Amino acid sequence: MKKVGILTLPLNDNYGGLLQAVALSGFLSLQGFEVVFLRNEYFKNKWKSLVWSAIARVPFQNVNGARYAHKKRLLHKAFIKDYIPRRTRTLRSIEDFKSVVKQEKLDAVIVGSDQVWRWDYILDGFERYFLSFVDGSKTRKVSYAASFGKPQWQAAEKMDQVSSLLADFHAVSARESDGVTICQELGRKDCQLVIDPTLLVNRHFYDQFLVKPKHTSQQKTLLTYVLDEQGKKKEFIDAVSANLGEDYVTKSLGLQSNMTAPEWVTAFHDADYVITDSFHGMAFSIMFNKPFIVIGNSHRGVSRFTSLLQQLDLLSRMVDETSLDNYSVKELVSHKVDYNEINTKLQLLREKSSNFLINALEVTP
Repeated sequence: MKKVGILTLPLNDNYGGLLQAVALSGFLSLQGFEVVFLRNEYFKNKWKSLVWSAIARVPFQNVNGARYAHKKRLLHKAFIKDYIPRRTRTLRSIEDFKSVVKQEKLDAVIVGSDQVWRWDYILDGFERYFLSFVDGSKTRKVSYAASFGKPQWQAAEKMDQVSSLLADFHAVSARESDGVTICQELGRKDCQLVIDPTLLVNRHFYDQFLVKPKHTSQQKTLLTYVLDEQGKKKEFIDAVSANLGEDYVTKSLGLQSNMTAPEWVTAFHDADYVITDSFHGMAFSIMFNKPFIVIGNSHRGVSRFTSLLQQLDLLSRMVDETSLDNYSVKELVSHKVDYNEINTKLQLLREKSSNFLINALEVTP
């Protein structure tokens, strides 16, 4: 059995980031790999980490979001323990990462998915996300569905260094078409476009997470998961709600939600219609075959939406957040999605992505 390490962004309050890590770990385990999750943390010196840890535990304050992040970690602690059972100690430096790879005798390390290559997310030690701590002559280096989050590489002064690190990868893939282009510009002409890990597994994988609703209702549910609800978005949501009619009740999630990850997944599973500006909100709408509208979120990156929607011929389900007044809500709501066709296309993407990943891991370094 080959032992594979997974590196992604620190698991804090992001439902999508957490679920993609669980899905990738679960997929690899089902394929017969032994999975070791590299418990990544933001790089701080020891004393600064201790100070912030102490501050986070003080109630009735939220200095720089420390208390909020701490409460979210506690909220997700049991879920992570149950579904990512094999984890290393907390890693806070390149030396920690090198030590763990050696101790665990990893056959391969995967970086991804999510925005692990988005420059403004990895400023505290970007080299680790390009696997600088892995000896490529002994351990395979693979990126799976890595995302840059932006249509171009943001740190021109680091291009040579990143190109050199990417050259040592055994296989490279990205989640968005823009990411493929950036990798090609950085010298990896062989970069492949693959789907997010949350879609790499099938919908039955998520059955184990579903929880019974606390309240039952005969009304249908319009679920909104909107990360940035400024501008015209609320008016647009109200218009969709009005067009759906009185049979629907609106249920709103957001960044401040106190839901556990299983409750979050269940909300999408049980919804009758979804409006979201989140990539993973869109992904789970598709996974559970829900009629949905995705609001293109330019601040958080549009390519991750369009790359998947284009491959599934679902671009008509996306609206531009800067011109919401220009859309006919009645047409959007009345337009049905043929999920028989969509599921066939998604399965082909799933098989292609699965083959890429398994082939990337199976070959001896």
